Amino acid sequence: MKKSFNEDIAKFFESPSRDGLRSVLQNHFGEQNFLDFKESWPDFSKVAKHVLAMANSGGGIIVFGVSEKDGSLEAAGLEVALDKANIVKGIKDYFTPELDYTILDFFYAASEFSLLQGKKFQVLIVDYKETHIPFISRKSGSGIKGNAIYVRRGTSSEEILYEELQKLINTRIGTKISFNSEMNLEDHLAQLKLLYSHIKKYHIIYSDSPFTNLGQRIYEAVHGEAEEVLNAAYPIESYDSFIARIIENKKKRIERLIET
Repeated sequence: MKKSFNEDIAKFFESPSRDGLRSVLQNHFGEQNFLDFKESWPDFSKVAKHVLAMANSGGGIIVFGVSEKDGSLEAAGLEVALDKANIVKGIKDYFTPELDYTILDFFYAASEFSLLQGKKFQVLIVDYKETHIPFISRKSGSGIKGNAIYVRRGTSSEEILYEELQKLINTRIGTKISFNSEMNLEDHLAQLKLLYSHIKKYHIIYSDSPFTNLGQRIYEAVHGEAEEVLNAAYPIESYDSFIARIIENKKKRIERLIET
């Protein structure tokens, strides 16, 4: 949990309770990096995207049954609280089992805060595990891409930028926990492919004419008149070449096993 959490939110995060949720809603904190409000349950794929983003950004809380408009909260409550087993079933395939989260139900039959009386809320609490970041989306869905990393940026969940990815990796390295100790082959390849996507193989060089405009550049690119120059920083071995080489090595090892 990040130290930047508001004190009331931090208390609720560490020890969730009806009184704690009431304090969060009563004090109108508004949406933040670590706090999100949903009027109702959206598609599970969209929920998974927020969970992944919070897991990569210090943890957080999503409160269902509350809407926010112009900075003010409306605690309308949920018409129907979803079964926890169905929620887990709907989101669990989007990330690895190492991502920890908790789903809680809150019903206010009576409360000193009258606006909550008779209303139901559900809260999803996402833990922060520096030893396991970055968490990667394992499949695509509505609003979420497979093999992508999401972070909280302002009050939204967005795909990570290169500088943010470096920060996450440095944070993970600082824990001195090896990536190799827990990641399977699929996770390794997903991260490697993501890293390759952040560097261009070629630089495009257009004509030096001072009259070259955007239309001319598009024409040059389409008709092959723009020059492509290899990016010196691009890895000598491409991602595809690496995979092809590993496949050949694996085939040779299998052949040796068969021959013995």
